[in-house]
Amino acid sequence: MSDTAADPATAGPASSDHRFQVDLRGVIELLSEHLYSGPRVVVRELLQNGVDALTARTAKDEDFKLSDGRVTLELLPARTTEDGTNHPPTLSVRDNGVGLTEPEVHEFLAKIGRSAKRGDIQEDTFIGRFGIGLLAGFLVAEEIVAITRSVEPDARPVEWRGRADGTYTVRTLNADLAPGTQVFLRAREDRLEHFEPETVRERAASYGSLLPFPVTFKHGRSGPDGGEEPLNEVPPWEQFPTDSPADREGLLEWAEAALGKKFLDAFPVTSDAGKVRGVALVRPESTVRSRTGDHRVYLKRMLLSEKADGLLPDWAFFVTCVLNADGLHPTASREELRDDAELAEARDELGMSLRRTLLRWAAKDRDRLHRLIDVHYRAVKRLAVEDEEFRKLAADWLPFETTAGRLRLEEIRKRSDDRLRFASTMDQFRQLAPVASAQGMVVVNACYTDEQELLETLPDVLPVTTEKVTAADLSEDFTELEDDAWDAASTLLNVASDALTPLDCTPDVRRFEPKTLPALYAIGEEASFLRDMERSKEQANELWGGLLNEMQKARPQVEGPRLCLNWSHPLIRNLAATAATPDDRGGAVARGTVRTAVELLYVQSLMLGHYPLGEAEFELFGDSLLGLIAAAVDGRGVGRADGAGKESDDG
Repeated sequence: MSDTAADPATAGPASSDHRFQVDLRGVIELLSEHLYSGPRVVVRELLQNGVDALTARTAKDEDFKLSDGRVTLELLPARTTEDGTNHPPTLSVRDNGVGLTEPEVHEFLAKIGRSAKRGDIQEDTFIGRFGIGLLAGFLVAEEIVAITRSVEPDARPVEWRGRADGTYTVRTLNADLAPGTQVFLRAREDRLEHFEPETVRERAASYGSLLPFPVTFKHGRSGPDGGEEPLNEVPPWEQFPTDSPADREGLLEWAEAALGKKFLDAFPVTSDAGKVRGVALVRPESTVRSRTGDHRVYLKRMLLSEKADGLLPDWAFFVTCVLNADGLHPTASREELRDDAELAEARDELGMSLRRTLLRWAAKDRDRLHRLIDVHYRAVKRLAVEDEEFRKLAADWLPFETTAGRLRLEEIRKRSDDRLRFASTMDQFRQLAPVASAQGMVVVNACYTDEQELLETLPDVLPVTTEKVTAADLSEDFTELEDDAWDAASTLLNVASDALTPLDCTPDVRRFEPKTLPALYAIGEEASFLRDMERSKEQANELWGGLLNEMQKARPQVEGPRLCLNWSHPLIRNLAATAATPDDRGGAVARGTVRTAVELLYVQSLMLGHYPLGEAEFELFGDSLLGLIAAAVDGRGVGRADGAGKESDDG
């Protein structure tokens, strides 16, 4: 802003204040399309207004308890009057709460965004806090009628009629009514499906069945004589408050009836933060960490969401919870919990509640923990990573995929003398599996989430050592050749060295198991990283390629990959005999054939190890394969030297 514009002496005429104008139809459209999930929330909002009215009455009337409250939903069917006028169905919701005086009607029913605070009653006492709840009625009706009488002495009943065009009327009634409020919604012609008796009943029962006072539903077919049908039930955490066998069985039966599925186990959970109380149900099927948002959450005993998220730690994805929170806060739509400090604190405490249960099982009820681990070992492993005490108690029962099959940790320890070897990637594990299995070595596949981290933390709580292994590590234990075998293999090594040097690979000849594997590509972790960097350079542009070059130069020199040729395999001994063919019997041609065979073994070993082939390796594979085909077609193949191949498998 310029100095001149800021100077009162040079400013224009004084400005005047104006009030914002609210387009109620636009607000209703905003509620319908962007705030609420749909018209089904109308029943919830009417129930919520009743709950807040009852809560307010308990604060004003010391003789009135919340259990003395009552909310009745009544569906009046469509009818035609004698003059031929058609009246669509009407929903009525009546409570015996605090009621409103005429000034309060203007204050609370006609001001959008008005706080729910009344006098000394704090906002947190109420479920609704944004002054928009009653407006939800306009999602299904053109007019909302509320008849209310305050509990204030000598208060008279008041009728409020609000219309979707933003106008309303208020009049005082000459009637003798009990304190409370009754709201009427007459169905719009395009919303009749929301006034079906079963639809209203289902929504009222879903949202209000756990409220701590009677909630009833009435329509032409309710009850044996058209009376009021009760919708309440006792919350499961009050029906089955302990972790005793009897309560556990009762809770599982309740969950099957209420949620429509069987669960593996069940137990209570609590958190002082957020005043949370409820039950945790162990899912019967294995699931993934991303699936955490199917908890049923009640706020002050009214359903908030059947798909709530953010209530439990990430590792607790093996349970579905049914929880009530008296101290957490909803979003404006009242369909989710607000992600604030209180929710974060409650999440931590609920996690601790779950931990305490699992620790108790680990110490005193191992069968229950075993059943849980058998299905939800991924979640339990995450907890073991985070919780040292639990890791110490339960680690031996955790299952792992190994080269000897699926084994619990205690069995792996027995078979490996507490030396835990693991492969960090699936490709490494697949390459190592046949070799390690043939040598009786147990190697854990630690490629899955949390497993490597868990294995590396085990020495903190158990007398074990852990070791990441690669094919290069295993090859160090392969059997060296005897002197006479070295002599027989020397020419093969020379030919193989000529073939592999351009590929930065060194040949080696050893004996190893399994005998059916002719060659193994053995590369250490650092060398494997450099190999991947080389593959990346082939695909990179000039700038990125230059950066990779500099990175490569900065890394320490390491031993390169080796191609371990298995002397226990007949093919390798035959290649050695062929390479030793004298020149006067076609030795040059024979060594060319051996070179081609070594090149193909190199490419095959890369493929068996699940290493991606580079451009040079693809070209090598094609040329070698075509060379062998040409040799076979031209009849240039060289047979084995006398006696070659007659050596037994034992050498």
